Amino acid sequence: MTRPELIVASLTLFAAACGHGETPERATDSAGVAPSEADASGNVRLLEGMMAHTTDAAVFAECRTGAAYPIAQEGAYLALKRAYLADRQAPGEPLLVRVWGSLALRRGMESGETTALVVDAVESTEPGAGCGEAVVDLPLEGTEWTLVELGGEPLPEGVQATLLLDGTGKHAVGSGGCNPFAGSYRLEGARLTFGDLAGTRTACAGPAAEVEGAYLRTLGRVGGYRLMGDGLHLLAEEGVVARFRSR
Repeated sequence: MTRPELIVASLTLFAAACGHGETPERATDSAGVAPSEADASGNVRLLEGMMAHTTDAAVFAECRTGAAYPIAQEGAYLALKRAYLADRQAPGEPLLVRVWGSLALRRGMESGETTALVVDAVESTEPGAGCGEAVVDLPLEGTEWTLVELGGEPLPEGVQATLLLDGTGKHAVGSGGCNPFAGSYRLEGARLTFGDLAGTRTACAGPAAEVEGAYLRTLGRVGGYRLMGDGLHLLAEEGVVARFRSR
């Protein structure tokens, strides 16, 4: 058995062990169509399952059925890979993901054709969770958040930017990657906006300076947020613009 086949087998067992049949409400779309059945006809649907990635293969095991598929390296594959690498807890460890995608025939690693998952968009990830399990979201306010992705790109090596929202006085503080900053924010339900953010003016160069400028500009465009277990997504009109993990 090849290494990719071992990954498929272990992921299938992992999905089954997590009780993929225990949450049927997750297994249908708004029209009541099961994802695996809908995707067989080429339609894009929301799929939930466990993903594992190694240097040899990326595999997705659907929660509802336990069936495992290789992930085609096209569409939103790179976005999914970045999300996996940011949120996995150990190399090669399965991560619960929700993606918009479909099943399609693709050439296999050896020969012939195989059914693969083609990802159109990444909906969310849940570090530490499995099929049929729920992860308790950390509170937005009072949690120290570390920026892991900005504008769809991971932060450069060695650059650290943070955010902390103090609910007592609605103060936002953090580091832009070089200088500390502070300002105000407003929270109304799922809507989150930032006021003017000011920081010290220590001269920075290279990636840290670039991240700091882009980070503060991004905070100025934020209009909402989404909590995902120990993660935080900040949202603007185009979707997720910044991803954080708790410190």
